Amino acid sequence: MAGITASNLLGDKFINITKGRDKRHVVEGGEIKSFQAQDIPELMAQSASLLASFQTIVGRVDALLAASNRARATSASCSRTRSCTTA
Repeated sequence: MAGITASNLLGDKFINITKGRDKRHVVEGGEIKSFQAQDIPELMAQSASLLASFQTIVGRVDALLAASNRARATSASCSRTRSCTTA
């Protein structure tokens, strides 16, 4: 199998040929299977997208925890004073 792969962050590329399991050799003028390889810039772009999604999720969880803490504090305050008023 063969694929075009990035060799470094600068984008230099090479043809990456890996040995398959078939016992037959490639004949002159023959073709070999290729695979779609992801290079470093593509992986970095995907990572940036995943990180942005993760940050959004963390922000939502943080907001939920903050709301829970506020509700817990209000409940504790009402229990101590046996009186609770809402604004």
